[in-house]
Amino acid sequence: MNTFLWISKDSTSKYLSHSSRSEDTRIRHHVQRQRIKQHLEGRLKPPAIRPTLIATLLKPEEKRSLDYFVRRTGPDWSGWEDGDFWNVLALQTSQQDIAIAHGLVAIAALHESSSSPPDTVHAIWLRHFAMSQHDLALKCLGSTPNLSHPLSLMSCVILASLESYEGRFRLLRSGTAIIDEASMSVGSRSLASLPDASTRVSREVVALISRLQGRLCMMGDMPAALACSAHQHRSRGLPPRHAPVPPISFLTLRAARDCLEAILVWGSEHVIEAHETPETRNNFSALLGGYLERWGGALNAMKLVNTVGNTKVLLQIAALNAMVLLLTCCSSDETVFDSYNTVFQQIMDLVMQISVSHASQARVSFGIDDGLIDMIAFVGSRCRDSDVRRSALHWLEARPRAEGERLSGETAQVVRAWIDLEERHRTAGSGLPPESQRRRLLSGERYHDHGLIKLIFVSYPYDDVSRGATDERIVFFHPDLGIGGAERLIIDVAVGLQELGHKVTIFTSHCDPTHCFDEARDGTLDVRVRGNTLPPTIFNRFHILLAILRQVHLVLAIAFFGHELRDLKPDVFVVDQLSACVPLLRWICPDRVRTLFYCHFPDQLLADRREGGLRGLVKRIYRVPFDWFEGWSTAASDAIVVNSKFTKTVAERIIPSQEPLTVIYPCVGSADIDEMLDKPLWDDKFRILLSINRFERKKDIGLAIKAYIGLSKSEREGTRLVLAGGYDHRVAENVQYHQELVDYAEQQGLSTATARTVPTALGIPDSVDVLFLLSVPSSFKVTLLRQARLLLYTPMNEHFGIVPVEAMQQGLPVLASNTGGPLETVVDGETGWLRDASKPEEWTAVIQTALSSDKAALQRIQKAGKKRVAENFTRPTMAKKFEDEITKMLGSKRSEFVDSYQILMALALVGAFAAALITVVMAAAVNRGGDGRATEFATAKRMGLEKEWNPFQFVPGML
Repeated sequence: MNTFLWISKDSTSKYLSHSSRSEDTRIRHHVQRQRIKQHLEGRLKPPAIRPTLIATLLKPEEKRSLDYFVRRTGPDWSGWEDGDFWNVLALQTSQQDIAIAHGLVAIAALHESSSSPPDTVHAIWLRHFAMSQHDLALKCLGSTPNLSHPLSLMSCVILASLESYEGRFRLLRSGTAIIDEASMSVGSRSLASLPDASTRVSREVVALISRLQGRLCMMGDMPAALACSAHQHRSRGLPPRHAPVPPISFLTLRAARDCLEAILVWGSEHVIEAHETPETRNNFSALLGGYLERWGGALNAMKLVNTVGNTKVLLQIAALNAMVLLLTCCSSDETVFDSYNTVFQQIMDLVMQISVSHASQARVSFGIDDGLIDMIAFVGSRCRDSDVRRSALHWLEARPRAEGERLSGETAQVVRAWIDLEERHRTAGSGLPPESQRRRLLSGERYHDHGLIKLIFVSYPYDDVSRGATDERIVFFHPDLGIGGAERLIIDVAVGLQELGHKVTIFTSHCDPTHCFDEARDGTLDVRVRGNTLPPTIFNRFHILLAILRQVHLVLAIAFFGHELRDLKPDVFVVDQLSACVPLLRWICPDRVRTLFYCHFPDQLLADRREGGLRGLVKRIYRVPFDWFEGWSTAASDAIVVNSKFTKTVAERIIPSQEPLTVIYPCVGSADIDEMLDKPLWDDKFRILLSINRFERKKDIGLAIKAYIGLSKSEREGTRLVLAGGYDHRVAENVQYHQELVDYAEQQGLSTATARTVPTALGIPDSVDVLFLLSVPSSFKVTLLRQARLLLYTPMNEHFGIVPVEAMQQGLPVLASNTGGPLETVVDGETGWLRDASKPEEWTAVIQTALSSDKAALQRIQKAGKKRVAENFTRPTMAKKFEDEITKMLGSKRSEFVDSYQILMALALVGAFAAALITVVMAAAVNRGGDGRATEFATAKRMGLEKEWNPFQFVPGML
């Protein structure tokens, strides 16, 4: 099963991401077309006559495939897009050599099958037809191929060099002989049957022979072909072959190549059983090393060097590379490569020999299937020795090549990105076989609607051991893909599942490229905006109603007004925040597709219902149909996931789910150390007590001030309380709450300062006890987390709370309320402390402990916090849990959902709309000119106008 990885060179994101098997054909053909367009533009000539008119010895289906070869396979797969060339080739080979004609038919059938959906009857028939034609070609060829005509030689070269079918290795041996004879034919100008022979020979045939000669002789693709061979031998029950004993010296490079092939075939046939026990692995390693050592001695003893010049060195590089592959391909431990640093150094030394010797000669040819770049990229990505790694990167970046200049430079960037991922511990878990051994490189200028895809990694299946789980096609639905906690979670889940090999598409009603996360705009994710014709509000009202209608409109747009949903062929829907589309999706895809709903927190419990009077009554009546609709539509999901156990206990009272809700925690990203301040804050004069929260009353920031006041004057000496968080001057609650906190602190005898920028914050006097940081930048927030002594996380009944996790990631101890999400993230006494938020004196005692703790005690807490985050709150962990939940959901029986409820759904929508209209009329009568917005801004403003309020008393709302 081929999977693909790509990286966008135009973005700051360096995460490798997967696409599904279904994109195999599109990516490969795209790469081929782009290279053809760039290098061979204007050279296409349509064939004057089709071979089916003359190829009388072939059956109708064989003629059809031969015609397909002339029109599609030859140009697409070779890079030579001259129709006359391929037409003459097919005509003459079909007349003079029926064996070669069968070979061309086999290649064309395989090419056509790869362009069709893989599981259709036609594609299956094409594959069987191709293999039967291939066997027929080999039978006709026998042990001595008919090399009577140069064009037959060329067709056999193509047959030997094309990939994508298991039997190709069997012609590699004859491929070298064919190349040699074709070279002699070219030298004697015996290709006179071609029109404009001299021009054609110099421009096309010689170049094609040169490229194939370099590629086949250095055997860059040999390990993959040999592994396919081994699998065929095992499946057919053939006896294992014995490795030949190399002679004292080889007479020709072809003999050396054939001997190396035999050794590696032997190795590939024994590699699985050789890794069963340490003893068999050691024996296998010794035998393989002995064979290759004797082979290398025989190669070095050669006295004859053919016109290729560097083929001898290339063969040595291929042998060393193949040895490392065979000795590591069954290991799941990435550190296995540490013992091969010397081999990697030998490879780079040989590469340098080629580079020096070729300074004044014709350059080494680099085609799209070139193997040398692959091998050097393999060294750069797997070798743990930094000097060898940098040497490989420098070679890839600095050495221009005739055909591979762009490929070489882009490969270096991919390898550098892979190294960066490894150093950040962002690669796949060690429980999987290391995929990097099985990667080959293709290059393409454009791919995908965004036009940003630059590089494509192809994971090449060496054997069944490299095959992973089935790739699912997953479609996300999110209302507004902006910047927020819910959006960050959806982006992380989507990227994580994509990295696991699934095909991910995100549909949203709104995504502003200037106000979204990088992955949503740089091509990392396939994000599509649909259903955006309806406004999000009408006169700043009807938010929930219009959100539902916009989501329904989105689903209808992709399911009925277009073909996007049908073309995607999804296996799983993932919906979050708004569940309105879940019943509709279930009706559209009643049997095959499953729906997973991620509940951040029930929307009906987030609504502000504390307002009294007629206005409050109308608002509560307005919410009734939506509250019922939320519970009913969410229950239509096949699986429901929540962000914490606290949310689970609340949601279970509202959502009538037949199955228990699953908890999957959000994750945190890696901090970019390069953006952090190296210099200690305020010259390291203060031990920082830090609080990070939005300036909202429900966050109970005043608790931090009260706990700080509990310290004696001597205990506060050399400390500073920093209250940082989100702040918007348009939100009345933010403005008022900040001022009230400042007033309270100053009333208690503390000096305060407020800063809106980092330079202002760093320039405050040393006499300031409490610093308010408004809308702190992300990079400076990380700096605070790294340099603070203690985090004070004050909210009660927080749904999850990502700030304590971010603090533990940076090794900062956490003091949090013993309610809500922190009960699940913070381990009391190990990564921090959990205390009653209604008792400030308990918080003061913890602050005293943190300030007086010795360095060893703090280091234990730091280490425990980092370990807990690494084990429970990383993106790979979260993505794997999502994948497990999806697998479980797909493997279980679909939950029941009564059809009559669909009628109630329509009635609920009509009733909701009627309730909205009533709200407009009654609100206008009750409060003309008043601001009745249901947005967070309006809610904050109303909460701020309450006359009697204690800034240190938490208001639990509807919970």
